[in-house]
Amino acid sequence: MGTATAVTPVLPHPMTGPAYLVSHGGAAFPDLDLVLEGDGVRIILVGNTDIKNGITTTTFASSPDVPVSSFVLKLPTGPHSALAANGNLCASKLVLPTTITARTAPRSNRTRPSP
Repeated sequence: MGTATAVTPVLPHPMTGPAYLVSHGGAAFPDLDLVLEGDGVRIILVGNTDIKNGITTTTFASSPDVPVSSFVLKLPTGPHSALAANGNLCASKLVLPTTITARTAPRSNRTRPSP
């Protein structure tokens, strides 16, 4: 349903790959799985999706224990997109709340406004 790219200083080239919605029997919502490959390394990130009060969230409970300098997830747009918006996104300023928790427990909460 899309593509992902992760850049890490540990590898000489970015890791890239497809993003899939994966349905598991009995689960309320499909997972967002990212299959990243580069320089002979392959990782699969499993994102658990949830919808509460009309807000869709995806939580990646674990990730590789390497530094990531940038990450881009590209999902299709348009009226038939799997994660299409419900309403006019230009009607108000959008924000992207993000929480990143380090393996050693420090946590960073940020809210980035849309351009």
